[in-house]
Amino acid sequence: MKKHFTTWLIAGLFLHLAHSQTLYVKDGATGDGYSWESPLGNLQKALRIAAPGAQIWVAQGNYLPVDCIECSPLERAIAFEIPASVRLYGGFKGTESSLEERDWKSNPTILSGNIGRADCYDNSQTVVRFENVPETTVLDGFFILNGHAEQEGRPGNPCRSGAGVFNHCSNKGGRSNPLIQHCIFMDNYAWEGAAIFNFSEKGNAGATIKNCFFVKNESKLAGGAVLDNIVAGTGHSSIYSCRFVNNTAAFGGAYFCNGASAGVEVFSNCTFINNRSGFGGAAFLLTGGEKLDQWGLGCIFKDNHAREGNDFFFQEGFQLPASLEGLTETKGL
Repeated sequence: MKKHFTTWLIAGLFLHLAHSQTLYVKDGATGDGYSWESPLGNLQKALRIAAPGAQIWVAQGNYLPVDCIECSPLERAIAFEIPASVRLYGGFKGTESSLEERDWKSNPTILSGNIGRADCYDNSQTVVRFENVPETTVLDGFFILNGHAEQEGRPGNPCRSGAGVFNHCSNKGGRSNPLIQHCIFMDNYAWEGAAIFNFSEKGNAGATIKNCFFVKNESKLAGGAVLDNIVAGTGHSSIYSCRFVNNTAAFGGAYFCNGASAGVEVFSNCTFINNRSGFGGAAFLLTGGEKLDQWGLGCIFKDNHAREGNDFFFQEGFQLPASLEGLTETKGL
């Protein structure tokens, strides 16, 4: 009995260590990753070995999903895939002992799709990917730049969607709901959802997005910054205290929602400035319209431009949320 108890105790100790582990990453380092004195130099390796519940602290620097010169289609498809319940934090100088000590704006930690040659056409199609992850999965304190998902394909294919972040729920009745906060998304290009693409293929895919800045992202079709695409599931994004500036798309310069069962869409205390589109300079909502009473609560719309609906565009028959009544113009299909 004593032997069994000792075995259980050791197993429990290792399980606790795995779940409370912090890994450290610094560009160019060669260590084992278990301290700032001996950090890993490869973020992809840290993501591979991180156990559920682990934190990864990433020091300032420029990190690419793959190192290649003449990048193949397979290499372009490689992204930083964040495992379930792993918390990825950037913005460290490399000496901190707590999250509160970091200054993520002064220590830019860049996740860049600018692999290969200097032009954009061989860049990573997606920089960061989530697949069927719970709310305890975190992306916090990063600059996410230069994803380029320009290829033809069906909507929801990473080769054309979610150049910055691609969030996918493929399990029926499942969820993929990461927390994304304190991030800057800039110069990402895609057909749809250039900065963040939430794809509810069967279950619920919707990120909680807080205190992020979306600037100069472009989609050829829809959702210059963020797009929620609900196919055979349900989905919702909850977006708080974010700024959307100079994003462009044909439909929904900053945001586009496509789906008849979009759940509770929340946009609260966000700012939309100088976003451009053919329809819905800031946002385009193509949904059943249920439970959207918190859409636009406390938001500011300024100098957005479109042929129809400078600030937002809702489908015909949509009931305008009380938070937007009298604020700015709307149009219907």
